[in-house]
Amino acid sequence: MMTALRVATVTDGSRELCLSEACVTLAGRMVEAMDRQADPCQDFYQYACGGWTRKNPLPDGRSHWDTFDSLRENNQALLKHILGTTHTHTHTHTHNLNPNPAAPIC
Repeated sequence: MMTALRVATVTDGSRELCLSEACVTLAGRMVEAMDRQADPCQDFYQYACGGWTRKNPLPDGRSHWDTFDSLRENNQALLKHILGTTHTHTHTHTHNLNPNPAAPIC
């Protein structure tokens, strides 16, 4: 499936603004990730990322957590759900795609 992305732009004097749904959504996520209460001259990281770190605390047992970790966990949960749903709707006879059942499937 292919999705076309329509880009709506508005020219405001000397600059062009993207007002497509994707641009507006991304801009909203960027603003949510910010901590506008922080002083960017004192702590730019807190200013730029403080909202994200507040909404995504470090999980127990983890020494590192960023957007890629969050995406990976969300994708794994989604795949487990999809594969679990697909598994329950398959035919009663399934084929073992792993020729050596004792070997792990990668």
